[in-house]
Amino acid sequence: MLVVLGVSAGVMAGCSDFGDPLEQDPVDSDEGILFDVAGIAGQQGNGGDGGAALEATLAFPQDVTALASGELYIVDYMNHVIRRIDQAGTISRFAGSGTQGDGLSGPADQIALDRPVGISTGAANDLWITDWMNCKVKRIDLATMSVSTPIGTSAGYSGDGGPANVAQLNLPSSALFGYSDITGAIFPDKMYISDQVNHRIRMVDAQMNITTFAGSGVKGFANGEWDEAQFSFPDGASPIPGGRITWGHHPYGLLVADTENNRIRFIPDDTRQVFTIAGTGTAGYSGDEARAFDAELNYPTDVLMSLDHEIFVCDTYNHVVRKIDAVGHIHTVAGTGVAGSSPDGTPATEAMLNTPSGIGWDEATRTLYIADTYNHQVKKVKLRR
Repeated sequence: MLVVLGVSAGVMAGCSDFGDPLEQDPVDSDEGILFDVAGIAGQQGNGGDGGAALEATLAFPQDVTALASGELYIVDYMNHVIRRIDQAGTISRFAGSGTQGDGLSGPADQIALDRPVGISTGAANDLWITDWMNCKVKRIDLATMSVSTPIGTSAGYSGDGGPANVAQLNLPSSALFGYSDITGAIFPDKMYISDQVNHRIRMVDAQMNITTFAGSGVKGFANGEWDEAQFSFPDGASPIPGGRITWGHHPYGLLVADTENNRIRFIPDDTRQVFTIAGTGTAGYSGDEARAFDAELNYPTDVLMSLDHEIFVCDTYNHVVRKIDAVGHIHTVAGTGVAGSSPDGTPATEAMLNTPSGIGWDEATRTLYIADTYNHQVKKVKLRR
């Protein structure tokens, strides 16, 4: 979900006037090759802290975030922790005690979490954890490595127009700030939250008051005005995390992985009009090398945008990651469409994934990180312009 960059930008797919094509960089022998980053294929576990990430075990990793410092953060869902990989490739527990629970405050490595699904950067030397089953968003102060809980109380829908710390969310699946595509500076005045089971996008302002940014709360499909639009995120007795959001550019706004509608939506920050940029609504795997609007997706759970106007989609039940280019055409960049696992170093479009659920991006190296959830691994592929 998170894009990490010196600066970040993007434009909406579906438009055609983007100027001259970017110059291509020299060929890198690693481009287009899928490499393992952490975890052992098919081995669920909670081991390896203090050692090589490639020898550690994970449990259904949900998302991955790369920081400009070179560190990588893995949302280790069923282990109830956030794990960190340093530049040397060593993995450690960064946040979460590993005990399932709901710690509201305390040292980051001692706080109890319950199936976290996201981690994102803030503007005040902080990181924010989307604590899914606890229906909260928690803040880590990196200066003190202490946790607080400024958003959310319990499962439900309430609190609009009032303080976020007494509002109710229902399985929030991502939380993030917008940022400048020119400087990379984070806009600290608005945090956006995908409120999954409420089928809404919520917003917390600089005074820490919460409102609904988009979505009527009725599960369904409808474009249009922010308060009339409908989304269809996973809910019911045993939902999986879905409906994640990311920041988009030109115009500024949110991209939404509208999971059960099998579409990608866009919401400009100024007008808040909701419209569709990819997917027909029919679950399937078709449309590569043609217009994304006419393509079939199958349960997309995550989305991100790069500086080069590309949108990446975690097409979860197709077991692939797809890219929408600057002229609005869609392509598969990782996965074959068949669930499975392939050896480290396999060409990305010949390598099998298994229910990938989250993606991250390092703009400086043009590296796409993939939370290969049911393989219990994190993988990466460097992409050519």
